[in-house]
Amino acid sequence: MRFFALASVVLLTVGCGGRSPSAQAAPESATPPPPGPHVAEGAPLPGPCATPHAGTDLALAPVVAGLLRPVLVTAPPGDPRLFVVEQNGIVRVLKDGAVLPAPFLDVASEVRTRNPEQGLLGMAFHPKFPADPRVFIHHSQRDSGDTAVVEFRVDSASPDVVDPASAALILEVEQPYGNHNGGHLEFGPRDGFLYIGLGDGGSANDPKANGQNKATLLGSMLRIDVDNASPGLTYGIPADNPFVNDPGARDEIWAWGLRNPWRYHFDPVTGELVIGDVGQHSVEELDYHAPGMAFGANYGWDVYEGGECFERHNACGEAGFEAPLIAMEAYAPCNSITGGPVYRGQCLPDLAGTWFWSDYCHDFVGTFRIRDGKAVDRADLTKRLDPKHTALIGVSSFGVDGFGEVYVLSHRGGVVYRLVGG
Repeated sequence: MRFFALASVVLLTVGCGGRSPSAQAAPESATPPPPGPHVAEGAPLPGPCATPHAGTDLALAPVVAGLLRPVLVTAPPGDPRLFVVEQNGIVRVLKDGAVLPAPFLDVASEVRTRNPEQGLLGMAFHPKFPADPRVFIHHSQRDSGDTAVVEFRVDSASPDVVDPASAALILEVEQPYGNHNGGHLEFGPRDGFLYIGLGDGGSANDPKANGQNKATLLGSMLRIDVDNASPGLTYGIPADNPFVNDPGARDEIWAWGLRNPWRYHFDPVTGELVIGDVGQHSVEELDYHAPGMAFGANYGWDVYEGGECFERHNACGEAGFEAPLIAMEAYAPCNSITGGPVYRGQCLPDLAGTWFWSDYCHDFVGTFRIRDGKAVDRADLTKRLDPKHTALIGVSSFGVDGFGEVYVLSHRGGVVYRLVGG
């Protein structure tokens, strides 16, 4: 995530999207929408798909508007609610066609947002939710700016709010600078472990050389067990983590050589993983891991930026680096890739297996498929989805609801859109 270049721009126009023929619509109203977060008129609501849309003609339908810097949409599988994470530390709940007045979670007083890349950046429900009532967040601590991964619990008697007294610190990582915090959390669909993305610690050009240092957690993808704690820890170390027996490496590291992983997603069907890693000046990249590949992949930073040799190193050409799935040339004055999910919903069956991605600065939505470990069938959907350029205003993230439908978040516009049939 690199929100600083355009963080001071405020754009209040929002796009228009068609109503999905395969989704329940929110009640229409002739009165103006209320201030603050609210459901857009005619919004498609989460739920089982009654009428799938054939073909790949697509549109964006606004679902929730009036948000403050939305960075994530998520929901447990099969849950008809929609949870929207705002960077300032609030998690909103869309339920039964309305945004509930009480937030699901409010940690605004605990979160630092001094740097535009800080804040409440990620949230994930336990894979067995609600049987296991835990939810995990990734945020910047107010006092220090350090990364905190915190566990909360939801009381079944009050399922639309977390119990604030249940907060338990799982992991804390010192951050030397305010940027490059990573921020995403996602559970592996096959192993049930929590994957935590961390950037290289910030500033620029990796001044502390964290990207190629396995003795620090920074610049890495961590993999931990939240169900079985190891001695002396608040979490467990999976026995097959790649550096468990390496005295010069942290046991939590699953992959390394990352600059700032801003959104990564697993395919719940194939188990493949795609990571959006924000570049320095020249290249933005999507990285890849498939089941059967060895753990411990080194994605190259700061020896490489994308597929290009980074100017401060002479190790280019050596073995042991994982090439990016997609490398995109950067364009001034700003670039910041946003990794997206794969479509596995029911309403748009012809999109099955299609991956999404974007760039915060350039306001586009791209797609591709993966075949034999390669990105194929690449397409740019921007003009089709947003011909008037009023919706894709700083795409901070994508999201997936409890039924596999895909959402696009306008960070600067404050709107969550759903991908629907055109």
